[in-house]
Amino acid sequence: MALDFRRALSLGQLLLRQAAAPAAPAAGLVTLYAKTDGRLYTQTPAGAESAVGAGTELAYDEITTGTSEITTEADVGPSITFTLAATRKVLIRASFLFRSTTSGDQWRGLITDASNAQQVDTGMIQIFGTNFNFREEVSVRKSLAAGTYTYKMRAVAVTSAGTTIVSASSANPTYIQAIDLGP
Repeated sequence: MALDFRRALSLGQLLLRQAAAPAAPAAGLVTLYAKTDGRLYTQTPAGAESAVGAGTELAYDEITTGTSEITTEADVGPSITFTLAATRKVLIRASFLFRSTTSGDQWRGLITDASNAQQVDTGMIQIFGTNFNFREEVSVRKSLAAGTYTYKMRAVAVTSAGTTIVSASSANPTYIQAIDLGP
């Protein structure tokens, strides 16, 4: 279907019908389309799909129920995987909600890759009081080449004498997220 640019410009808008991803375009072309999630995407002849624009969420995962007891170091549930068609700057952020039965316990929230290599050196949260939730926010900005990436959340005890969990609820999830910051 041909696009009448004169009509589109006179209306001051370009209307795209939301649909599932189309077939990959022929060599030398790139397809621009709106998916049913309301976002714009491009697709290359190789079939690689990318969301358009900076600030686009690439991946998100959360837990809404607490983890089992953590004693030293453990994965705490959420993990994300996303694919980039070209080099992009990406913000990866995680939000931990710690709870301990012992006042004075100290924990660190980490963002790691799939092999547990630490991606950001975080601060530390000290738990004051017992059975209260304490939030720690962790983020790292990375320049990533085209490829598929997996990141996850880990909790590490600095000092711990009590029973500690990563807490969560539907109103206060523990989550990890990747956001496209642009080229």
